[in-house]
Amino acid sequence: MKQRRRPGGGRKSGGEFRNLTAVMSVRMPQDLRDQLERARQASRRSMSQELLWRAKMSFDRDRDLSRNRAMRAFCFLFSELAQVICVVAF
Repeated sequence: MKQRRRPGGGRKSGGEFRNLTAVMSVRMPQDLRDQLERARQASRRSMSQELLWRAKMSFDRDRDLSRNRAMRAFCFLFSELAQVICVVAF
């Protein structure tokens, strides 16, 4: 009789996306998967974590673009000023 794994006995995921519960299977073109693989290797994430990170960044960007243009401009200027201050200070 084949031995079964105890509940909760598999490899535990780590990093930013460690408490995952929903399962999703995705088909994609091979060239896109190759790009994802190269990005995964560079970031040292798992394939799933790389895909989730990129999806999260996409939604964050959409949210940022939907904000008021004046507020976005102010935040951009503030960010640029902070970078200049950091470079001068160090």
